[in-house]
Amino acid sequence: MKILAAWWRGATSPKERSDWAILDVHHYHAWEPQCQGAQDGHAMANYTCAISEERRDALQRCSSWATIFRQTVDEECGKGAQLMSGEMSASTHHRVRHACNDVTTL
Repeated sequence: MKILAAWWRGATSPKERSDWAILDVHHYHAWEPQCQGAQDGHAMANYTCAISEERRDALQRCSSWATIFRQTVDEECGKGAQLMSGEMSASTHHRVRHACNDVTTL
């Protein structure tokens, strides 16, 4: 992330970063082992889809990366940069046959 933030600092001015330029980094939880949920449980993932406590704990832990993203860019570029991060997949696992498919996970 530091390399990306350093590139962003060199590619944009402080005014551009606060006015119109947006650094958009996609982060796919389905590919991150500690964030994966699977309907067939812990053998394939970090949490079992139907167990809401496990799912809640994993999602809280995995969403902390956004804070790291913000802190890293602030340290490198100064405060005020506009950031975006999208989880473009609703999947909980990179192998679709293991991904959660219950309504409560959505």
